[in-house]
Amino acid sequence: MAEQVTYFNRSLGQITGENCRVGKYHIPAWKCPELYYIQDGAYIPNVSTPLLWTQANLMVALKLLEQSLTLAQNANPDVPE
Repeated sequence: MAEQVTYFNRSLGQITGENCRVGKYHIPAWKCPELYYIQDGAYIPNVSTPLLWTQANLMVALKLLEQSLTLAQNANPDVPE
């Protein structure tokens, strides 16, 4: 489960932040970008944001993480909720 949490946190780290701009385009906060590219040493999200299949995959990952936590709690009642 630790590896699952690591990869889930990595996915969360790719969500756009506030004041995200790509040229003349404003990218809203809390969106899942299609991809990032490097421009002037900074990671910039693609203007194809949000990408709905990326959002769907993040929701599936969240649900699977919830199921893993439930299984861990059932196997060991001492695991905090």
